[in-house]
Formats: sequence, structure tokens, C-alpha cells
Amino acid sequence: MRRAARAQSLPLLALLLVPLLGFAALGTDAAYLYAQRRLTQNAADAAALAGARELLARAATDSQVVLAATTYAAANGFPPPVPTDSISIIRPDTVPVRLERSVSLFFLPVLGTDSLRIAARATARIIQTPGEYALLALEDLITDPGIYANGTTDIYVLGRGPSGRGASVRSNAAIDTRGTVTFIVDGCIDAAGMINQNGTWQYDCLNAELGDYVPDPLAGRMSAPPLSALRYDWRPDCTGYTCPATSPAPAEVDPARRHALSSSPLTQAAFQSCTSTTRPSSSAIPTPGSKHRVSSST
Repeated sequence: MRRAARAQSLPLLALLLVPLLGFAALGTDAAYLYAQRRLTQNAADAAALAGARELLARAATDSQVVLAATTYAAANGFPPPVPTDSISIIRPDTVPVRLERSVSLFFLPVLGTDSLRIAARATARIIQTPGEYALLALEDLITDPGIYANGTTDIYVLGRGPSGRGASVRSNAAIDTRGTVTFIVDGCIDAAGMINQNGTWQYDCLNAELGDYVPDPLAGRMSAPPLSALRYDWRPDCTGYTCPATSPAPAEVDPARRHALSSSPLTQAAFQSCTSTTRPSSSAIPTPGSKHRVSSST
């Protein structure tokens, strides 16, 4: 009787083996399909972020944005070539990505399904978060430096903003320094264009080709002083010269404007070296709405 009972289980096992193997095959293909879907999503995310990062550079063309996105998609597991029409550009701030591919299966071909298509979507958008800029150069010609310094020049932007972060510097164009330039900033140095470093620089972070135009935070709150209110005299050296940051302004200058000019951090930084061995050029005097150039020569 015991042998007969044991023999009866063999046909049952044979019958159950087929669905068990089917479920195992289905589970294997489903797990593989899910892993490939996750890999495709990673590639889409990376492509969207790379495209948006490239879009931060205002001079970037559509082809450059697409190239950056497809390059990162391939580097993150999407089989090349990555279709260029899978990358969209919505200027000025959005890059949507949709990636599709066909995945070959292991066991489902037995049931007539050789492959399945998977898709992933991702969208990256640039959101401007104004920094706590103590120095903001409004020049917006991307090929021209909004902040320029040469010779022996010291620029210090020190202090903390309301959030506790260090005071930062921003140029709506490029930043270019030549010669022995000391540029010390408690916060970040940001520029919409390129940044050329020379001399001694200290900062928390440095971001070139970052973002679009940052508007004048004082627009509509105060008017620019007339050119006649800015006193300037050229001298071949610093002999007998008194910095405008400490010298009294002409009598005809409005007291509020005179205070704004004399207390400007840029003015103080620009003329810091003029009492020693250097003489700043006329472009070191900032006027609202103009690019801030800080330069000096021995």
C-alpha cells in the first residue's frame, strides 16, 4: 500500500511541473523587464538633467543640448544610438525626454512573445533661485566680461546674508581676470558666461555658464546718478591720490547718491590698491546698469 501511494504522486508532479516552470519563466522575464525599465528610466533622467544643464548656457544651440542629452543617455545604459527626436527643448528652461526600446525576452518566446517595448519619460526644468549677491554685474552681452580685473587688483566680498550663507558674486556675462588678481569671496562666484581665473581666488563654489539674466534688484527703487556727479581725474601714478571711496564727493551730488557711491562694496574693492602701488582705471567706477570693470596697472 505504501509503494502504491508513492507511485501515485509521480503523475501529479509531472502535471504540476509544467505550470511551475511556466510561472518561473514568467517571473524571470518579468524581473528582467522591470530591471531594463529601471535602467531606461535612469537614462532618461540623466539625459534630461544633462540637457537642462547645457541649456543653462545661454549661447547653447539646440544641437548642443540634444548632443549632451543623448551622450548621457548612452552613458547610463540606453543602447546607442539614442534617437535625437526623443529629446525635446522648450526654451528657455525645459528639456523633456522620452526613451523607448525593445527588450528581448528569455522564456516567453515559447508562447510567441519574443520581445516587449518599454518606455520612460523625464523632464528637467531650470528654476532660477536668486543668490544673495553682494556684487551683481548687469552686463548681459555673453561674450563680454561683466567683471574684468587686471594688473595687481584686490577684490574682497565678505559677510553673510540673511540665510547665513556667504555673500556671493554674480555676472550676467563672463568674468575675466588678468595679472595678479586677488579675488576672495565668502560665498559663490557665478557667471552666465565663462570664468577666467588668474591670481589668488577663494570661494565656496564656482559656477560658470550658470543660468539666465538676473535682473537688477534695485530697478525702480533708485535712479542712477548723472555722469556729472562722478568725479574722476587721471594721474600717471598714485602720488597724492585719494580714493573716491574715502574722498568727499562734489558738493552738487545728492547726499543719498553720494552715500550709495562711497559705501559701494565694489567701489571700495576696486580702489583698495590705489593708495599703495597701483592706479585704477576709469572703468573701475561702477554705475547702475553698466558692467562693473575693476582694473589697475602698475
